[in-house]
Amino acid sequence: HIILTTMKGLRSLFFIPLFSQKTNAQEDLWKTCDTFLAPSSVKGGGWGAYAGRNFEANEIVEIAPRHTYHPNDDPLIDNSVLNDYYYGGLRFVETQYVLKAAVVLGNVMFYNHNPDPNIKWVRFGKEPSEDETNASGIHGFVTKRSIEAGEELFITYGEDDGGELWFQDRRLELVDVPAYESRKNGTVYEKDKDKYCSKVYAGVGRPTWENRVLPNEVGSCKHNIQRLAPSDHPSAITKVDVTAGTVLEMSPALIVSLPQIFMSPAGPMGLYWDELDETQQQDLKDLRASGDVRLQFQAFSTDWDRIDKFRNFEDVVIFPAAGNIAMVERVGNISEANCMIKVTSSGSMHSHANHGGGGGSAGIALKLVATKNLKSGDRLKLNIPSNASPSENKVLAEELERCGQPLPSFLEVFLRSPVGNDEL
Repeated sequence: HIILTTMKGLRSLFFIPLFSQKTNAQEDLWKTCDTFLAPSSVKGGGWGAYAGRNFEANEIVEIAPRHTYHPNDDPLIDNSVLNDYYYGGLRFVETQYVLKAAVVLGNVMFYNHNPDPNIKWVRFGKEPSEDETNASGIHGFVTKRSIEAGEELFITYGEDDGGELWFQDRRLELVDVPAYESRKNGTVYEKDKDKYCSKVYAGVGRPTWENRVLPNEVGSCKHNIQRLAPSDHPSAITKVDVTAGTVLEMSPALIVSLPQIFMSPAGPMGLYWDELDETQQQDLKDLRASGDVRLQFQAFSTDWDRIDKFRNFEDVVIFPAAGNIAMVERVGNISEANCMIKVTSSGSMHSHANHGGGGGSAGIALKLVATKNLKSGDRLKLNIPSNASPSENKVLAEELERCGQPLPSFLEVFLRSPVGNDEL
C-alpha cells in the first residue's frame, strides 16, 4: 500500500479509496480537455493546471498517467530540482511502512499551492500483493468543491501549517493568492485552452480501472467511466485526428544530472544529451545562454541553498515531468517516427524573477509536434532513440509491475529476462 501526502513533500497523511460511477455519456468523452497546463497567473507560480470544464464537488479531476517511487534520500530527489516537485508517502514493504518519494506525470507535480485548495490527492485501488496479484494502485486528484471552467486547480503544500514550512525550507516567499485572481476568463481562457490542451492520451484506460482498481475500492466519488479511453495506453496515443505540424502537447520539463537519474525508475523516461539531434542540442545551448537552463543542486554542503551546478551539456538530462511526453514510444527512426520534440523556453525563470529565492526551476518546455497526419488512436512514435540499457529498462518495468500500472509492450521482455551488471 502507499499512503500519500496532500503536498509536495511529506507533512500530513491520508488515504481515500474511491468508486467509479458509470453513466451513458458519449463514447468519445475521453478525447475532450478536462484539464490543461498553462502559464499561471500566480506571482512566481510558473505553470499551473486549469479546469477545462465544470466539475462537481467530489468528482475525479485527474488520474495520473504514470508514477514511480524512489528512496526518500535518493540524490535524484534530495539534491535535484525534483525536490521542489515530488510527493512524499509511505509504502508497505514486507512488514512495515517505508518512506518513499513519488515522481508523478500528468499535471500532478505542477499544481500550485493555496491555503484553501480546491482539489485533494487520493489513491485509487491498491498495489498488487501475494493475495491480490491483479490489483492496481493508481493516483490522482478529486475536487473538494464545485469548480468552474477556467479556475486554477490548487493543492496545499502543508495542511497543518498552510505550507509555511515547505516554502521556508526552499527559501521561497509564500504568496497566498485568492482563487478568483488566478482564474482565466473569456478570451484568455479560450485561447489558452486551445493552445495548451493536450491532444495526447496515456496511462490507465477502462480495463485497468474496471478490472484492477474498482474491485479494491471501498469509498465513493463521482466519475464518468467514459472519460477513460476504451483501452489502457502505457504508450501514448493521439486523442483526435491531426495534420502534420500540429502541436500535440506543450508541457514544462525539468533539468537533472545524468549521475542522479541513471539506474532510477525515472531514467528511461529522460532525454539524454546524446539522444538529442543537432537542432535540439543547439536549442538547449541557446536556452542555457538566455538563463532558462540551470542544473539545480542543494545539499548539506550548500547549506541547502539551491545553486546552479551546471558543468557541461553531456551531464544534462531533460526529464519530461509534466503531461504525457515521457510516455511516447521512442523509435529513433525518422521514417518510422510520426512526431518530434521542440525544446523551448517555458517562461518559468522570468515568472519567478521576483519570487524570493531567485529564478524558477522549470525553465524549459517541450513541444511535441506531429510530423505526419495522424488519426485518433494512433500510437505516437518519437524520432528520438532510447539509449536506456537493459538494466535501466528492467528497473522501470519492475517498478510499474510493483504498482500494478499498465506496462508498455517493449518493457515486458525485461520482466522475463535476467539482466546482469555486465550489461550496465
